[in-house]
Amino acid sequence: MYSTSENLELDIYTITVYTSDRLYAGTDNDVFMELIGEFRGQKIRTGEFLLDESGRDDFERNQTDVFRVPASSLGNGTDECLEFALRHSVV
Repeated sequence: MYSTSENLELDIYTITVYTSDRLYAGTDNDVFMELIGEFRGQKIRTGEFLLDESGRDDFERNQTDVFRVPASSLGNGTDECLEFALRHSVV
């Protein structure tokens, strides 16, 4: 069972994404992420957030992007992410 963190406290997470050097790698779509942790035996979700750095062309072939994202605390004291979910918009 998953629940969205009810803790209104925000943490800053550093997300590093490497886009492959393969042909057609990369996207111009919006990319969304959600971090999933565990607290007292229950899975906690940060809620979905957009990975986007204003003024930069993110997710291009053979590029590493680093995002610092404020999101709900996972509430486990270490804020260790056990899982994550990614999705992108359809253009």
